Amino acid sequence: MKWKHGSEEFEQQLYDGVNVWDDDDIEKSLSKSKGYESTNAFTTDEVFRTRDELLKWVRKVAFDIGFCIVILRSDTSTGQRGRKTFVLLGCERGGQYKPYKKDLQVTESGTRKCGCPFRLRGYPVKSDEGWILKLICGSHNHELANTLVVHPYAGRFTCSEKSMLMDMTDSLVKPRNILLTMKEHNEKNVSTIKQVYNARYMFEEGTNVMQDLFWTHPDSVKLLNAFNIVLMMDSTYKTNRYKMPLFEVVGVTSTGLTFSAAFMLLASERHHNFVWALEKLKDKSHCGCTIRSTHGLPCACELASFGVGSIPLQSVHLIWTRLSFLDISSDDTSAELSIQQEWAVIMNRFKEVDMAGKINIKAKLREIAYPDNTSLCPPREKVKTKGALKGR
Repeated sequence: MKWKHGSEEFEQQLYDGVNVWDDDDIEKSLSKSKGYESTNAFTTDEVFRTRDELLKWVRKVAFDIGFCIVILRSDTSTGQRGRKTFVLLGCERGGQYKPYKKDLQVTESGTRKCGCPFRLRGYPVKSDEGWILKLICGSHNHELANTLVVHPYAGRFTCSEKSMLMDMTDSLVKPRNILLTMKEHNEKNVSTIKQVYNARYMFEEGTNVMQDLFWTHPDSVKLLNAFNIVLMMDSTYKTNRYKMPLFEVVGVTSTGLTFSAAFMLLASERHHNFVWALEKLKDKSHCGCTIRSTHGLPCACELASFGVGSIPLQSVHLIWTRLSFLDISSDDTSAELSIQQEWAVIMNRFKEVDMAGKINIKAKLREIAYPDNTSLCPPREKVKTKGALKGR
């Protein structure tokens, strides 16, 4: 019985170790390009002590031939009913490319996968004496590589190479010299300079080594708090002795003059480096706006935006403009107060203004004379607040 590749029945047969690759399927797969037969290389009766030894032997044989082996499926469960311990291995060019998201517009992209049918299956012996290897399909539908330099999996660093890379990185050795040293110690090393850069970046992310530097002057901080509306930023590419990007921030005052706000040396020109620089530049004031909420006066964060020596009258609460502080104690009975002078001024003002001004002055005097009354009038008709408007 033939099973369709990629179906659940096909995967279940692979899980059980059944050879579901018949001759027709292999011939169709091999007809796409010139193939290679590696059945003899992986046919062995050796019993490996552990699963890691089996993987090490298989990968060494594949490396000598000219391709890489990856783990397709693995199950290390023991003692669970209905489950078997196994590892399914295949060529790195097996299967088909599946995009992360389905694009509305078809895009062309290169891929290594070409549906290679090569399969191996490893499983432990029933007496738990080790692991054995079973060949499911030893054919390839592609030509094998003469060198594995461009294969990412083959270029992975070993534990000793990672340790060497970290030590040389701490000693400020250049990446190209690190790669040359690794190839001198291991002739079979097929790593690339890109993998060295990636490993160095991951190593620097997990250490306490200082990478970015931020500095500024106290006077620049004061100017930045006062004039933080317009900022100009520029990054000069590695013109200093440390070969690091210099990130400069320049502010502009209200009179059009410029000042240096801050300088930063960045490890690289990546997104997270610039985010870190702008976070350090931001004015993290712990004001709390207590004076504003309790007294109605400008707080520290507002004063920083007003400038030097200028506080708008609108920012002060109205109650502070109506206060009058008189030097008269509450127990002073000899003091006499009079409004004759103010009343004369009001009468003269009342005669000079027009009709609208006279109505306004009279309304204010009525509020003082009759505090229990109001000039507001009820509506002529009762307003309905419930129910929707009816249509015509």
